[in-house]
Amino acid sequence: MRGQIKKFATVEISFDEKQLTMNEMQVIKYLVKAAQEIDKIFLLQVSPYNFELQQKLVAAKTAEDKVYAEYFSIQYGPWDRLEEEKLFIPWAEPEMKPLGANFYPADMKKEEFENWVKDHPEDKDAFLSPYTIIMREEGKLKAVPYSVAYKKYLEPASEYLKNAAKYADAESLKKFLLSRADAFLTNDYYQSDIDWMELDSKIEVTIGPYEVYEDRLLGYKAAFEAYVTLNLPGEAKKLERYKDLLPEMEKALPLPKDFQYKKRAMGSPIVVVNEIFTGGDARPAVQSIAFNLPNDEKVRELKGSKKVMLMNIMGSKFNKLLMPISELVLTEKLRKGVAFNCFFNHVLMHELAHAQGPGYVIGTDTTVSEALRDLHAPVEEGKADVIGMHNILYLMENDELPAKSKNNYLATLLAGMFRSFRFGATEAHAVGTIIQFNYLVEKGVILFNTKDGKYELDFSKADEAIISLAKEFLILEAEGNYDKAKEFVDRYGKLSDRELKTLKKLEGIPVDIRPVFMFINK
Repeated sequence: MRGQIKKFATVEISFDEKQLTMNEMQVIKYLVKAAQEIDKIFLLQVSPYNFELQQKLVAAKTAEDKVYAEYFSIQYGPWDRLEEEKLFIPWAEPEMKPLGANFYPADMKKEEFENWVKDHPEDKDAFLSPYTIIMREEGKLKAVPYSVAYKKYLEPASEYLKNAAKYADAESLKKFLLSRADAFLTNDYYQSDIDWMELDSKIEVTIGPYEVYEDRLLGYKAAFEAYVTLNLPGEAKKLERYKDLLPEMEKALPLPKDFQYKKRAMGSPIVVVNEIFTGGDARPAVQSIAFNLPNDEKVRELKGSKKVMLMNIMGSKFNKLLMPISELVLTEKLRKGVAFNCFFNHVLMHELAHAQGPGYVIGTDTTVSEALRDLHAPVEEGKADVIGMHNILYLMENDELPAKSKNNYLATLLAGMFRSFRFGATEAHAVGTIIQFNYLVEKGVILFNTKDGKYELDFSKADEAIISLAKEFLILEAEGNYDKAKEFVDRYGKLSDRELKTLKKLEGIPVDIRPVFMFINK
């Protein structure tokens, strides 16, 4: 167990408080308090037993239980996210983490949910809502709004946001905090999502139910998370040109002409920030380096989506993880091309790519996420990676990026794949990356050098393979065919013995970072 803990490199996260006004420090203080309530909700969303288990571990007296307590604080439950959700506390329960976490009755099967919605069409919207949990009452399934299910925590979180708003000097921040405080109580997040898109403040906060990765049963239910960050406007200004080019990059996507789909709004703000505190779904195991929100397709149609780049987290991961990995898995010539600017730009293009392609199944009002259910997350993450690289090729062809750096981008991408493989076989980003890797191996782009046991690239085949894979992902989402998507994921979504053997060489390198927020530890 101590070995598992060592897989997370401790990184101190701090900021210069002298650069903030007294009012701004008050805002941050209340946002941290709200994020701590969000943390409690997420613990409950993971498992109904988490609170009781956490109390037992906090009171632990044996050395063994103290180690369990530490790893529990990393994993947010007794299951190891790096090891296919295997139980690491022998006396905890249940042994197998439910695919639906605590969003559904533990014994509910996917078929029971689908049959209920089919037989009770009046319940469909509530059952498919990202903001309800499903309970069984007197033998019948029932949707309960988050505002009711988590009232004990959302009410104080709402008050903390209102208190933060009192000290907010930026009107856009004040507006968002008040509308999100209201959303916590009404369960209607539409207006506050729009207000979040329009934030223009030194303090950038993301707080609420967003990502559906924790729901591995159906991929419908959103987990609560919080990011408290400080804006780096100078960095974001450098990226404005890419945002302006998004409509052109959209037109360049390799989809057949007969695949006409609703275009989302292209007003996609890009913000670059330093993280200073997180809570909830932002905390367990692997840390995000960027995100693209909101996920509500109605908001995206109107306002687009915001890309948030976590600069200090990206820098830590590049130095502590990506560079050491590249030394062990890439040939000497290839690893010389690994560069932070390539890493950063591909992550940015990945986030932009989440806003590209169809949001709805062609010719229907069904969202892609509804159609692909539990497969949507890995397919979407794979799509974003490949479309991100497709965007980079487009920028090079149009002299927006130097074409001579193409090989460096591909080398950095390959090293990054091995970083992502280590997130765990059930993690959406990892599965999406494995799909790309196996596809590029099949197309002869990624090669294994048997002499030194390292990987190299056939650059001459890369462009064609990237375009081909981008088309595969886009068609999967446009058609929304679950069986076809499953066949694709099953075919490409598992690592071979050779790659598993390569991963063993990386055991001395941390899998991810473990942030220690110095502001809260004072």
